Amino acid sequence: MLRRSTFWIVVLALVFSVSASLSAQVYEEWEGDLLIWKWGGPAQSLQDVVVPAFEEAHPNVNVEFVSMGHPDVHSRLLTAFSAGTGAPDVSGLEDTRGAAYASGLADLTEYMAPYADKFVDYKLRFASDGDRIIGVPFDGGPVAMVYRRDTFERYGYPSDPAELEERIQTWDDLIEVGKDIYEQSNGRTKVIHMSADALENLGRLHQIIAWSAGSGIFDADGQVVLDNEVNIKAAQVLGQILDHDLYNDATEAAELMTWRDGTVATYAVASWFRRRLSSSVPDTAGQWGVFRLPALYEGGPRASNSGGSMFVIPEQARDKDLAFRFLEFALLEEANLRSFIEAAPHLFPAYIPFNTDPEYIAMDAYEEFFGGQNTNALFAEIAAEVPDYNFTRHYFEAENLLNDYLNNMRLGRMDAEQAMTEAAAELRERLGQ
Repeated sequence: MLRRSTFWIVVLALVFSVSASLSAQVYEEWEGDLLIWKWGGPAQSLQDVVVPAFEEAHPNVNVEFVSMGHPDVHSRLLTAFSAGTGAPDVSGLEDTRGAAYASGLADLTEYMAPYADKFVDYKLRFASDGDRIIGVPFDGGPVAMVYRRDTFERYGYPSDPAELEERIQTWDDLIEVGKDIYEQSNGRTKVIHMSADALENLGRLHQIIAWSAGSGIFDADGQVVLDNEVNIKAAQVLGQILDHDLYNDATEAAELMTWRDGTVATYAVASWFRRRLSSSVPDTAGQWGVFRLPALYEGGPRASNSGGSMFVIPEQARDKDLAFRFLEFALLEEANLRSFIEAAPHLFPAYIPFNTDPEYIAMDAYEEFFGGQNTNALFAEIAAEVPDYNFTRHYFEAENLLNDYLNNMRLGRMDAEQAMTEAAAELRERLGQ
């Protein structure tokens, strides 16, 4: 039977001020042990901020928190699922892996009933397996164009985000501007970063573009659609950027130099990129801005996503009620979620009551770095418009194949239509479609 604390939370909200921490209430009825796995910066924030508050509010619960690398979390989960033992009670999980890991995860549908309609649609899709909800959506990766204000000014273009967004409405517009900047700078300045081994690899950028137009590698039924009009046109955009040498292809290490010297004008990146950029080149504060992703078609959508994660409860969890109580406390009670995000402000929470709250919008830690622009507000607007996307359990195989064919296009071995047509045919053959 599910143990709920919703009634008492409502009572407390009436008694105490809105700003009072929910963790001030003590829940002695909860007892047991929890083992939690998570990776990266969010793991540190979770461990330093949320876990101590949870243990203070639940004095009869002991939390063991294990932070490890991103690949380790996912490989160890698979090992535990295969062995039938060894899984944690709670774990982070990358959104792209939900479908592939679903068989080892607990059904959270009943637990999530009061909350399911409070998440941006595409994030709830990633945390679902058919009719089952298998995770609590956490951070999303709404994508926009991070750009150098001073670079655009240098070549006669507006530096204000709204004006630049109006000037560059489509990818064709970006290519046109890129050609002009390339000519004015004698080839020194490129309009976009598109490295094969950095975060913005060819396949990822291709799917960012296609996703914004409502497509992906697979359709809603899991059928391969790489050779549809949207995917071919997205590949053609990349082809034009490649053919006209409008991209910077520095390795990830060398990319830092472009952040510092402004020789790359834009980066198609997600909200979480803000921390990496601002911590790497703090001396460039004020020289950056953000505008919406160009549309693939004139007048089309300008919202996409890259990255993001959920929290899951493995079927092997010792006490699923207690495991969900931790997730409810950390991610669904707004005072505690606020404390979490304050410690990791680059993360974009998918929980709508929080990400649309004026208090969250106002707590943009990167506003000064981005020249006084409130990026929380922009990413919240974008997240609400991101189309649905279906990763399927074959996503990683498909993404690797897509990268191979896009690389063939980059090397001049085939054009965009041929690359997408042959990639789709090979993927269908592999999957038996």
